[in-house]
Amino acid sequence: MIKRVGIPILAVMISGCASMGNLVSSSNDGLPGRVSCSDRVQPSDRVHLELVDSQAAEGRRYAALAQLESRPLAALPHWLRYGQLKAGVNELDEAEHVFRTLVRRCGAGETYHGLGLVQVKANRLSEGLGNLQRARELLPASASVRNDLGYALMLNGEYQLAERELWTALELSDNNAGPARQNLLTNYLLMGQRDRLESFIRSQRIPEGEVEHAHQLAADIRRAR
Repeated sequence: MIKRVGIPILAVMISGCASMGNLVSSSNDGLPGRVSCSDRVQPSDRVHLELVDSQAAEGRRYAALAQLESRPLAALPHWLRYGQLKAGVNELDEAEHVFRTLVRRCGAGETYHGLGLVQVKANRLSEGLGNLQRARELLPASASVRNDLGYALMLNGEYQLAERELWTALELSDNNAGPARQNLLTNYLLMGQRDRLESFIRSQRIPEGEVEHAHQLAADIRRAR
């Protein structure tokens, strides 16, 4: 499987979930605790989640998962991280079960986003695209959702559709260097659009190292097909 560019750590406060009618599941669905769809995070839990995010950002995903599991998974932001970190340590079946449960119980855009990412990572691109598209419908202004959908479309060879999603992600992130810019570079390489690629590099003032990384990613994608 191609190593994807930029798996985001989900934000602590998740919008649009507190209005769900059934905020806490009546059973644990085979998970470590009852699923809550509430986005309300207590101040002490917020500090704890910041520590989890810090460890994950440093690449210490096992440590982050252990830290997350050291306290009850009390709200949706906990569960989203739990599924994401399970995927991060390649426990994909467990991660998919987490996100499928969250989709069924909560139905928030972030849950479809997480499920789609797990399926893309598991090389089930068609299923992943469907869930990422649903995430985009629910969270159209999310840079991370638009980037990840663009990346999946690029893997699927749908370069023009990918370009639109990736440009949207780039502009939503205020044209900052990051995964959307890297993926756009890669997409232009796969399209064979040298003029547009060079124009993009000039307009964004992209350093040579980032361009070289895009060449490597494009080569990896071609070899995987």
